[in-house]
Amino acid sequence: MAANRTDDAKSDDRTSPSRSSPSLSPSGGTESDNGSSDLADLRRQIDDLTTQFRQHAAASAASLVGRARESGQEAVAGVREVGDNFTRAVDDSLKKRPYTTLAVAFGMGFLFAALSR
Repeated sequence: MAANRTDDAKSDDRTSPSRSSPSLSPSGGTESDNGSSDLADLRRQIDDLTTQFRQHAAASAASLVGRARESGQEAVAGVREVGDNFTRAVDDSLKKRPYTTLAVAFGMGFLFAALSR
């Protein structure tokens, strides 16, 4: 009987699939082939997503730069307008009240000097 058990164990070993041999997948390839193709598909998808992200980021950055440029130009135009208005106001004040304008300028200079110490 011991001989029968040994023979049965040997036949079971031959008929059962070994752990080291790759098993066949339903498509006829091995599981390792499926894993490789799945990995290649995943890499392609990641590459595609990376490309899409870069394109979207570049478009967003370009849009942001354009808006910042427009805002900067508007700010410069506003500063120029304020400067022009101030220049006109000083010119008008010098023509209408030259001594008063001189006194205001002297007072502002004195205040600035006192604050900067």
